[in-house]
Amino acid sequence: MNSPDSARVPVNPPDTHTSSAKSYPSRPSDRRGFEIAIICALALEADAIEALFDHHWEADGPPFDKEPGDPNAYSTGVIGRFNVVLAHMPGMGKVHAATVASNCGKSFPSIKLALVVGICGVVPFGPAKDEIILGDVIISNGVIQYDFGRQLPERFARKDTLLEVPGRPNMEIRGVLAKLEGLRHRRQLNTKIEGYLAVLQSDPELHAEYPGATKDRLFEASYRHTDDHRSCEQLGCNGELVSRSRLSTADVPTKPAIHFGLMASGDAVMKSGEDRDRIAIAEGIIAFEMEGAGVWDSFPCIIIKGGCDYADSHKSKVWQRYAAATAAACAKAFLGFWIPSITQESRTHYLPLSRNKNFVGRHEVISQLQQLLFTDPDGQRVALVGLGGIGKTQIALQLAHIVKKIRQTATTPLYGCPR
Repeated sequence: MNSPDSARVPVNPPDTHTSSAKSYPSRPSDRRGFEIAIICALALEADAIEALFDHHWEADGPPFDKEPGDPNAYSTGVIGRFNVVLAHMPGMGKVHAATVASNCGKSFPSIKLALVVGICGVVPFGPAKDEIILGDVIISNGVIQYDFGRQLPERFARKDTLLEVPGRPNMEIRGVLAKLEGLRHRRQLNTKIEGYLAVLQSDPELHAEYPGATKDRLFEASYRHTDDHRSCEQLGCNGELVSRSRLSTADVPTKPAIHFGLMASGDAVMKSGEDRDRIAIAEGIIAFEMEGAGVWDSFPCIIIKGGCDYADSHKSKVWQRYAAATAAACAKAFLGFWIPSITQESRTHYLPLSRNKNFVGRHEVISQLQQLLFTDPDGQRVALVGLGGIGKTQIALQLAHIVKKIRQTATTPLYGCPR
C-alpha cells in the first residue's frame, strides 16, 4: 500500500466552506443542475442569504457561464439539499425584478422554484387582528399588484380581471404552505429559523442584531411624519403610540413570528399609514413589497420578507438588517421542507465500461475505498493516485460495479485523470 508504484488513497480534508458537518450536493456539471433561484433587490438582503450558504461553488473554481445577452450577476452555492443560484438585482421594483427573472430563466432553465427574499413594510394588524411586529416574516400565499389599474377622477380602480392579475401559486407551493401552517411543522419551521438567525447574528459584519423593543414604534395611522429628510428622533415625533401585547417592556429579543398571507406588490414605496390601512382592508393584504409581482409570471414563486417598517411615513432603516436576516433564515428553513424534483439518492449514474471479469487482487485497496466512502455518514471525497498503467481505472471500475450491485441508491461520482 505504501510503495511508490502502488495506488494510494489520500483523503481530502473536510470542506472549510460548509457551515455544518453535513454533506452537500455535488457541483453541477452545468447550469441545468440548479433547481432553486433566490432573488434579492438589496445588497443587505443578498448578504444575509449568502451567509447561510452551506457551500459557495465559486470557491471551487470559475463561476458558471450565462446565456449570451444575460446581464444578471449571480452567486451559486448550496443550501441544504439544493444547488441554488442567487440573482443580484441592479435595483428595486417590478421592472428590474421581471427582467432579472426572465434572464435567469434563460441561463438556468431547470429552475423549479424562485424565492424573492428581503425586506418589506408590514400591516400592523392582520385580517384576523393578529399582531405583526417588526422582524416578523411574511410568507406569501398570493400577490396583488395594488398600483396596477385606472386612475379615475375621484378614485383609483385596480385591475382585477382574471387575465390582468397574477395567478395563484401552483399546487405544489400551495401544498407546502398548507403543511407549514399546521402546528407541528410550523414549530419545526420556527426552530430552524431561530437557529439560522443565530448563525447570522454571530457575524458582526452583518449587523443582524435585534434593535430592541423600544425601537419598534407604531404610530396612529393618521399621525404623519412632517419632514422626509429628518428622523423621528430629530423631529421629536410624539404622536400617540399604539400598544402591542407581543412587545416586551425590556429590550429582550422577541422571537420573529411567521405570517402567511397576501402581499401587495407595486413600484411605489408605501409611506402612508392611512393608505396602508385602506388597501389592507379592501384587499386583505398583510405586507407591502416591490419585487414579487415582477417575478411571479416567470417562475413558480414564493415571496419571503421580513418586516422592517409599518409602511407609514415614519420609515427608518434601523430594522432593515435584522429584517433581512429573519427573512434569509426563514428562506433557508423553508427549503428544508421543499422536496427536490430529483433527489440526490435517485439520480442515475451510467457506467460506460463493462465489468472486467479478469480483474483479480487489489482487495485491500478496494476495501479501504469502501470504508472511506461509505462508513462516514457525512460522506467523503477520495483521490486514487499512482503512476500511469498500474490499474487505477480498473480499481475504480471494479468499485463502481460493486457499489451498483449492493447499493442501488448510492451516488458515487468517479472522475478519471491520467497521471
